[in-house]
Amino acid sequence: MTSPSRDFSLIHFARLCVVALCTTLMAACGGGAGTVGIASGNALFTSAPGAIAIAVGASGAVSYSIGGGTPVYTATSSNVSVAAVTISDSSLHIVGVAAGSAEIDVLDAKGASVKIEVTVGAGATSGSLLTMAPTVVTVGENSTDAIVFNIYGGTGPYRALSSDLTVSSVSIAGSTLTVGVGAVTGNRCINPVTSDGTYVIGGTYDVTVTVLDNLGASATSIMTIKDNGAGLNQGCP
Repeated sequence: MTSPSRDFSLIHFARLCVVALCTTLMAACGGGAGTVGIASGNALFTSAPGAIAIAVGASGAVSYSIGGGTPVYTATSSNVSVAAVTISDSSLHIVGVAAGSAEIDVLDAKGASVKIEVTVGAGATSGSLLTMAPTVVTVGENSTDAIVFNIYGGTGPYRALSSDLTVSSVSIAGSTLTVGVGAVTGNRCINPVTSDGTYVIGGTYDVTVTVLDNLGASATSIMTIKDNGAGLNQGCP
């Protein structure tokens, strides 16, 4: 009969073997794992867009952050002959192996997952698909707060455009696009009217914000300005 301490040692050893086996299998399946941690209280997320396009080789390699959920994070590729994936700490690294398509599956310790569709093209020139988030935001005409959009992918440096500089101004710092008040008026005041000039109480006005990368790729978001209902030229700074 073995002692309780020996039984515990054998059980602990068996568990270590299972962990080692799982790690080996994960590597064989084209995946990687991060470090052990505790639940964050937030849902699992990654800064990667839902679909990306990359070039073959180191020139097309991309990296994204992972957070939320419950570490350990793991990632697998549905086609390791097309796209390879690894994780270091809270960073996801994807490299194009050959032209084709694959799906990257990022999981946390409780099985929550985020999927990324990867297209690898031998002739691709951009690091990844250019995207911007959020895609739509609504702001009251009285607001003078800065509206922040995050830029993902593409090839920097970036440039920003606005469809209406009367009620908006745009600036970029790194991968952050900020929309301020109007470059002309210093506010976001609008006067929504119909084609015959009738005032629309609580009407809206859309401003298209565009980001351009260094290779000419573009992404857009919409800032919707909402009338405060006070009337034409009333109650707005």
